[in-house]
Amino acid sequence: EGMVSYRENGAVDFICGAGIDITAQKRTESALRLSEERYRSFVQNLQGIAYRLDMNLRPVFIHGNVEKLTGYREDEFLNGMVRWKHFIFSEDIPSLRANIDRARTIPNYTGENTYRIIRKDGTLCWIREYLSSVCGEDGLPAAIQGIVYDITAEKQAEESLRASDARYRLLAENMRDVI
Repeated sequence: EGMVSYRENGAVDFICGAGIDITAQKRTESALRLSEERYRSFVQNLQGIAYRLDMNLRPVFIHGNVEKLTGYREDEFLNGMVRWKHFIFSEDIPSLRANIDRARTIPNYTGENTYRIIRKDGTLCWIREYLSSVCGEDGLPAAIQGIVYDITAEKQAEESLRASDARYRLLAENMRDVI
């Protein structure tokens, strides 16, 4: 800030000012901007879904290939029209629930889930999810965050390999009969 004093004839009598070194502030702002750009690039190019849930399991953030993976838009999750739990394959709910309960109660918990969802179009999708609890200032879980990937192609390849192995085993076991 500065101050200017004028004489009666309008001429400047004196100028008083102070300078503040804001170099550190500018460096911090630049580092923050770079960090935000990196984060934005990561999330925009994410092949899965990144999310953050409050302790009632309502999404406060969800981004990535949401519509491609589920058939639903991000805003449908954020405004509560769609809840993730409503399209989890029923047989997979117990193991998934146990891991989520741990994330809700154990500080700094990290876990992994593999389960199935039923997309909006009725098709089945295999999911691999990595989740963790996010602690508040009191050290207790205050949120859950994670990332979800579509592993349907991987699961289909595993099933195809199992079927192929079974056919080979059957052929090998019955080879003596053929000879």
